[in-house]
Amino acid sequence: MALTKITAGGLADNSVDSDAYVNTSIDAAHLASGVGGSWVKLQSTTASDSSEVDMETGIDSTYDVYMITGTSIVSASDQNTLLCRLKIGGSYKTGSSDYSYHADTSNMAVSWSGVAAEAASSYMKMSFTDQYSNGDGEDGDFRLYFHDPENTSKLKKVYWDGFQNTQNNDSRLMQGAGFYTGSSPNAALTGVRFFFNSGAVASGIFTTYGLTK
Repeated sequence: MALTKITAGGLADNSVDSDAYVNTSIDAAHLASGVGGSWVKLQSTTASDSSEVDMETGIDSTYDVYMITGTSIVSASDQNTLLCRLKIGGSYKTGSSDYSYHADTSNMAVSWSGVAAEAASSYMKMSFTDQYSNGDGEDGDFRLYFHDPENTSKLKKVYWDGFQNTQNNDSRLMQGAGFYTGSSPNAALTGVRFFFNSGAVASGIFTTYGLTK
């Protein structure tokens, strides 16, 4: 049986039926378009003293599940909180009561923990207050997920987890969830904006993926 080599990065943006794969009825073009259940890179943005980072490319009805990752995220100033907003119905929502969220943070020794939660806010906090800083070795990583973004019969919600490292190696875990509660809450979700409560995103890589069906 002839073998087809799949190079790194060769899985792209369409699903492949697993039964067809087993039965060797898939040609090289289909293999290159992505095996069902794999993550497909849609957008990658490198922040550089960016006031905001908007992730919008490829967010539509193509995939049921989307993931945005943040890698080595550094704040330009000391002791900041990473925030996010959603692009709903074609615009980023900034109203004072547009979001409801809950975020937990605890250090690795579980000797310290904090909760940030609001029923009505103009953004969603992704961690407890002032967890990102700009010293040597201080950065954070996260994964944010959302499902079915163009389904106009459902509220638009996101959930996340992540890890932050401080200069004195007081590493912290974070997790949370939130949703848009403003007008037309079921409108399509087509983007996620990340920013700090003060100052810019000094550096870091933001990447969007879609999960093939």
